[in-house]
Amino acid sequence: MIKHIVLAAVAACAVASSANAATVIFQPGVFGAPNGYTLYSDFNTVDAQAVVSGNNFVFPTGSVSGQYTALPANNTPYLAVLGGGVANIAFNNDVRSFSFDYSTVDTYNTLTINYADGGFESVVGGDILTAGQIDGQVSGSFIINGDGRLISGLSLATTQNAFEVDNLAVSGALAAVPEPTTWVMMIAGFGLVGVGMRRRTAAAVVA
Repeated sequence: MIKHIVLAAVAACAVASSANAATVIFQPGVFGAPNGYTLYSDFNTVDAQAVVSGNNFVFPTGSVSGQYTALPANNTPYLAVLGGGVANIAFNNDVRSFSFDYSTVDTYNTLTINYADGGFESVVGGDILTAGQIDGQVSGSFIINGDGRLISGLSLATTQNAFEVDNLAVSGALAAVPEPTTWVMMIAGFGLVGVGMRRRTAAAVVA
């Protein structure tokens, strides 16, 4: 079960779950690898495409109605998993975090995070969409943190056309995403500092 799903860069939404679960950050309308991440595959060349195994996937350019949809303003090849297919990507070295651009969030898409310890977690497109967002019409980028567990790879599966991703990037460090409890502690800390400064100022005036 996924630990947190952050639905925008400004607002964070915590979802309760088991310990050591992944943190999934979805940023609508934001594309490209985060700072500090290394591009693992852009799927533009035969060598870049060779990292993918599985079945019923293609590397198209552009969009074809009813089959696959390119990312906004993207004219280069990308990975599209078709209905009933699965694309598996195993990293050369275990990572702590990875990211990718997501063409359209569909409820029938499933991302599986594979851990180095043999465990795994899955998140479906319906977990990402919020009230008012329409299935198949929201694009953005994903960042996935293992939160202490090393990640060995990922799998992309879908029951219908299609699951389209591009610009897969990896990092040996976790993305900086404060926990909700951390935000509370930070705010409380700022409050205490403010109180201390006010008392110090008042004492100086009296003296």
